[in-house]
Amino acid sequence: FGVLDPRDCPGGPKPASGGQKRTMTELKRSDLLSMGFYEKSRFTGSIGNLNYILEKKNEEGQPPLLLCTYFPGPYCSDKTPDELKKTHEEEYSEEGFVRMTEFLNETAARTGMELTDEELDQVAGGPALPAGVNIY
Repeated sequence: FGVLDPRDCPGGPKPASGGQKRTMTELKRSDLLSMGFYEKSRFTGSIGNLNYILEKKNEEGQPPLLLCTYFPGPYCSDKTPDELKKTHEEEYSEEGFVRMTEFLNETAARTGMELTDEELDQVAGGPALPAGVNIY
């Protein structure tokens, strides 16, 4: 990987100005939009330092699922190594969307999705900056 710049991620989450961490706000079910939206599109969002992609997963002969791919910010999915990404599935129903909202809130609160120095090296393609040094 080369050195990453958040501006390389059009439409993706951006770090807060001044190198500050993004503040975490609890998601509501309505933040994930209507189920009809997922028939043709995927949804990307973030809560604190947790970025996520939601999409409808259709496999032949199986009931549809709501698939969530989540990973630490501040970079977009395309600029985050696959080994830092995790997935979670719920049934594709209103109840599944409610459970997914709860899962995202709990995961963001529990983990903070903060990167270790080793993970920062992996994302940025080089050694992490010393503590207290901001690049933004």
